[in-house]
Amino acid sequence: PSGSVKTAAAKTPSPEATLQTAVSSASSETGTASRTLAPTPTQTKTQTPKPTAAPTPTPNAYNGNINLTEGKIIEFSHPSGYYDAPFTLKLSYDSSYKVYYTLNGNTPTTSSKAYTSSGIAVNDLSSDSGKDDDVVVIRAAAFKNGTQVGTTVTATYIVNKKYSSFSGRYNDLAVISITTDKTNLYGSNGIFTNYTEHGRESERPAHVEFFDSDGTAGFSIDAGIRVYGGTSRANPQKSLKLVARKEYDADNGKFKYPMIEGRYDLSGQIIDRYDSFILRAGGNDNLFGGERNTLLRDALIHSLACRISNIAAQAYRPVVVYINGDYFGVYNLRDDTDNDYLEQHYGIPKEEVAIIAYGHENGNWFYKIDEGTQSDLNDYQNMLSWIASNNMASASNYKKACEMLDTDNFIKYIAVNVCANNRDWPHNNVRAWKYTGTANSKYGQDGKWRFILKDIDYSWGIINSPGATKNVIAEETSHSEDVLCGRAGEISAAFASLMQNAQFRKDFLEFMDEMINNYFSEETACAMITEMKNAMAKEYSHIYTNVWYTNPDQPSQGEYRVSLTYDEWVNAIETLYEYARKRPAVIESLIKRVYG
Repeated sequence: PSGSVKTAAAKTPSPEATLQTAVSSASSETGTASRTLAPTPTQTKTQTPKPTAAPTPTPNAYNGNINLTEGKIIEFSHPSGYYDAPFTLKLSYDSSYKVYYTLNGNTPTTSSKAYTSSGIAVNDLSSDSGKDDDVVVIRAAAFKNGTQVGTTVTATYIVNKKYSSFSGRYNDLAVISITTDKTNLYGSNGIFTNYTEHGRESERPAHVEFFDSDGTAGFSIDAGIRVYGGTSRANPQKSLKLVARKEYDADNGKFKYPMIEGRYDLSGQIIDRYDSFILRAGGNDNLFGGERNTLLRDALIHSLACRISNIAAQAYRPVVVYINGDYFGVYNLRDDTDNDYLEQHYGIPKEEVAIIAYGHENGNWFYKIDEGTQSDLNDYQNMLSWIASNNMASASNYKKACEMLDTDNFIKYIAVNVCANNRDWPHNNVRAWKYTGTANSKYGQDGKWRFILKDIDYSWGIINSPGATKNVIAEETSHSEDVLCGRAGEISAAFASLMQNAQFRKDFLEFMDEMINNYFSEETACAMITEMKNAMAKEYSHIYTNVWYTNPDQPSQGEYRVSLTYDEWVNAIETLYEYARKRPAVIESLIKRVYG
């Protein structure tokens, strides 16, 4: 991060002292194979984007937006964006058409309200509604002889006279507006009602608009929306996956905007094309949970890990989300670690990638082939099994292991999860990939298995009551020790076997030293926590007063509010700082006890 935080005095004894002793001990052994460090894959600093200068407020006109309806059958007089005063929207279209429009997110039909030359009043209702902003979503469609002509045009208007600018209202956060038929969300066909459904069949059409932190309109595209995640699907604020496809938007087929600042592809170009992205609502660290919940844990750990070479992690950006004009709170915008991600970051053709996941759905634990074939899954399982069951102290065995597995990536993958004390892993949330084309010398195209960080929200001291007591430290240490000692499943067993090898052991201990002194050091972690806290703090009053409904048209079915007041949320953030301060000493003790 750009800033830093003053931290407590150095600990005695220091974690680095113990780790250096362990490293020296490991170095005295004769290694059976050397580790070749891979080139640094393109990562990002992953910090809150620095906003550009806010546009000058223009009463009765839009503030810094672009016309995203140009060239459509229907053109809107005012483009989507932030307005500081009410206005009348005029629609332009061929006089042979009849135009209908809606204000509730539904696709217009001939039963919808007919447009007239007097236009559509777009008002600021915030004073009447008690909200700090009022979002109006207008969808219009042209018809001829009762049949729709062309595509539906959608625009989002944020009308607010209380603030003179977009950034003044949203405090330098970006905004995403999602518009879709209510039946796509609620009722017998709705994804919020049927939230346990997974995959393509659970996807529904929607219109998605992105507004950057200064109000600039990024994209306006028809796309797909589905619920994302595991058990968190039952939460009031559900994580979402947005997918761009040509079948939804023939002119686009991608989200075309650099949504995450500093994210670069393999050639060094900023990534401004996305097949999909995730709007994450915190998982186990959601704002409807316990007194230590913050919404930030997973994003924090991934953001710290994004600075590490040769490990796939999801970048982060906080955004405000509206659905059909209703406020849905703050989400964490994240990369989707799919074949598009691997193509951009590693230069691998999408069709030549295998991605294997392990987790559970509806209480059932299973392997999932996200990309690839059953043969790829067999290869992955056989690789882990072979490593776990063979003597890695043998030079020939370790050489074979290094031909199947990127050991540098594996070391870093284990280290990040252990330092974060990920308690929902490695029995869950496992994701691995490999190149399936003809193996060659290019990085990532050697046919080795590599791991992707996934869902690390049940971590970083989230369990137990506030205050890092001895019991908290004991539980954190116990889980981490199980992982390191091979008592936590097949990944853990493979790691414990590899630690029999002197070179692997040396490399791991050296990297753990680097973790607590650099990537996950107290100063680095605390600075990141402060940055993330500040980005979200000013929006928290809006989050706290919001209501989420099981079905907004039937409030009696259930309504929900976040669990923590602002002060309680700040106290929860303190548990993040507390963990950052204490974890290095815990790692010191853990390494000393397990490895001597």
